[in-house]
Amino acid sequence: MAPVSDEPTAMLRLGRVGAPDLPRRMEHLEASNQRSALTAAEVLLDVEADFLVREGAAVVFAERAFPVAELARALELWAPEYDEPRDDFSFDSMSYDVPGVVRIVDTGSGWTIGSRYARTTTVPRPWPMVHAEVRTFVEMVKPATAVAVREATGSMITAILAVSPAFDMSLPDAKAFVVDAVRGIGPVDQRLHDIVENYGRTGVLGMRVTVVTTGEGTTSDVVVDGPSGRLRGSWVGPRPQVGAMVDIEVETDRQCEWDDVVLGATWAPQTEGGHRSWLRGVAERLDPDGVLVLRSGPAVTMVEMTGFPPESVIGSLVAIPVDGARFFPTRI
Repeated sequence: MAPVSDEPTAMLRLGRVGAPDLPRRMEHLEASNQRSALTAAEVLLDVEADFLVREGAAVVFAERAFPVAELARALELWAPEYDEPRDDFSFDSMSYDVPGVVRIVDTGSGWTIGSRYARTTTVPRPWPMVHAEVRTFVEMVKPATAVAVREATGSMITAILAVSPAFDMSLPDAKAFVVDAVRGIGPVDQRLHDIVENYGRTGVLGMRVTVVTTGEGTTSDVVVDGPSGRLRGSWVGPRPQVGAMVDIEVETDRQCEWDDVVLGATWAPQTEGGHRSWLRGVAERLDPDGVLVLRSGPAVTMVEMTGFPPESVIGSLVAIPVDGARFFPTRI
C-alpha cells in the first residue's frame, strides 16, 4: 500500500492507496491459462483508498475502498485545462449503479463538491480554487496508482503496461512516469526502456517460457524452457503449473562475471551438479553501467555484468552462467 499525504485544507482527501484485489485477479488469469495485459477498466476498478469530501472539519461524504484511480481519471477528462468547464461533474463509476457518487456543481455563486448520497456539500468556491483542488487530487492519485500496481504485482513492466491505458499515456511516457513514481531504481530506467520498446516491436514481454518442473511442497524452485535455453530459478508469486506457458522477467541476485562467459555457445555448457543456469543469446548492447542487453529470439534480458568484456562480444552469441536466478511472471 502506498501512503499518500493530504493537506489539512483539502476538500478531497484519501487514505492509503492500494490494489488488494489485483493479486487475486492475476491468480485467476494464471489459473485459467490466460495471458492478457491489465485493461484500463481493471486498473481503475482495483486501485482504491478510503475517500473523503470535507468542508473544514465537517465530513460531507465518506466511503471506504473507493475507486480513487477511476475518479482521478474522470476528473482529468472533465477538467484537463484551467478553463472553467461548461458542464457540472457527475462521477459515473463502474462500481456504482447510478452516476453522481461524486458531484462538482456550478451553483452560480461558486462551485460545490458533494455526492448524491450526501445531504450537504462544500461551500461555493470560485473555479480557480476548485480546479487547484481537483488537480492536486489527480496528481496525488496517479503516481500512487503506479506504486500500488507495482507492489501488488511485483513487476515494473506490468505497472507500466497498466498505467499506460488507465491514464492514456504512451508506453515511453508511462515508463518514465512509473520509474519516477517508484523512485530510487537507478539503472533500471534504461532496462525498462529496452523491454518496453521490444514489447512494442514484437508483442513479447520479457521471456516466454514453458514450465518444465516445479519444486515439491513449499519450495519455489522451478525449471523452465525458453529461447535462452533451460533455466533453473526461484519463482516469485504463486507457483505455476507444469506445462504452463508464461512470460517472465529474469533477474539474478548477483552480478555475472565476464570471465565465465562462453563466446559462440549454441549449447549450455555442463556444470557440476547441474544447478547452474546458462542464459544464451546475442549480446546486443553493453551499457556504461555494466548492464548487458541480451537478445534471445524475440526476448530481451538485462544482465548485470562485472569485469572486463571481450572486445568481440557485441553481436556475438554468448552463454552466461547465472546463479540465484529469480523469475517474475509479467502476468501478460
